[in-house]
Amino acid sequence: MVLSSLLALGLVASPARVRARRYEPPPISPTSPVRPIEPMSPMSAIDARRLITAATVRVVGFGNSALHSGSGVACGDGATITNRHVVEGSAAINVAPHEGPVAFGPVELSTEADVAVVRTQLRISEWVRLADHDPGRGEPLTIAGYPVGGVALEVHAARVVDYVAGRYRDERATVMRVSLNPQPGMSGGPVFDAGGRLAGLVYASEGQSGYGLVIPASRLRVALNGSGVRPPVGCA
Repeated sequence: MVLSSLLALGLVASPARVRARRYEPPPISPTSPVRPIEPMSPMSAIDARRLITAATVRVVGFGNSALHSGSGVACGDGATITNRHVVEGSAAINVAPHEGPVAFGPVELSTEADVAVVRTQLRISEWVRLADHDPGRGEPLTIAGYPVGGVALEVHAARVVDYVAGRYRDERATVMRVSLNPQPGMSGGPVFDAGGRLAGLVYASEGQSGYGLVIPASRLRVALNGSGVRPPVGCA
């Protein structure tokens, strides 16, 4: 079975109430100054570290008797993108940046992919832009997240292995395979290309190959502009 070949990258929670809301126009505009970093190719190590540290967050969903723990990426309007399976079924959701107070908010669940958007008042100094195209085979990537049981953000170098059919890997559309085997808790973590753009979102680990599975930027764009969610500023 499909699920037997995938390692869930989060803690399993008992079913609970889903605090979800559907898309309601008009979109939210930023309420405080936020400075996006213009991409460089390749991005300098200093700028990359600053961007990754500021934009990668820990996402925790609390249920009736258990919790989900995952990662996410902050956008310019206070929204955080993560995986649907990290927050679905949670009664309350916390978003914790590397520095600063924990934020709270309701969640919007995409019907297109394993994607969700948590709406908070979180404001960060740096935020990412969604890549215009998916990186090619062999191109360098940087993957970040908060593994379960760890207290610190982990950042890893990786490369694109290939693109494969998502229908055999718990996704509808084509997914990216990467050379990193992500740890539990890294679900929803951002995947950056060499220019500092959001190239995808980690959602699972392929048990047989050990490769990481990523929802690529092209599919993220569809999910973030589709049914169930309001497009986050800067990340859609």
